[in-house]
Amino acid sequence: MLTLALALTIALTTALAGCSLQAPFPSWPTCSEQELACDECKILLRDWRAEVQPHEGTPYSSPEEWRIQDAAATDVDSDGRCELVLIAWRQGNFGSSTPFWEQNDTTTWTQHLFILRPGPTELEPVWMTSQLGIEVQDLRIKDNCIELVDRSGNHTLWQWLSWGLTLIE
Repeated sequence: MLTLALALTIALTTALAGCSLQAPFPSWPTCSEQELACDECKILLRDWRAEVQPHEGTPYSSPEEWRIQDAAATDVDSDGRCELVLIAWRQGNFGSSTPFWEQNDTTTWTQHLFILRPGPTELEPVWMTSQLGIEVQDLRIKDNCIELVDRSGNHTLWQWLSWGLTLIE
């Protein structure tokens, strides 16, 4: 028969082991709380979520497993419709789209650039990166291009080309 102390030790060890499997979120990013207008909706960025409020219809939010650091609204691909550009964090590089050759998608928080279009009931993917590989501090729109500023203050400028972004500066 287990003693109470042994039972508590086993329970605490099991609970702590479960907690240690969850990778901690990086301490340096901050959520850029703001309000954006994108075609027929308003987007509120707050508490690490993008809340979409259509002029008609039911409001919805970005997926719970994402943490939205920064956002901008612009017509990235020059098709006459507004897209939402997000600097987002999620655990792992690929999510549910892990390539077959990738054996161990990580649970570490990774930073991504997502281009999405607000749809009637959800954010519809236009283009999404895997892990960026740089630590983006700020997202800006400059002459219909996406400007990323890393933690060291370096700027890169990206433009939509056919299907995807290309580095122009």
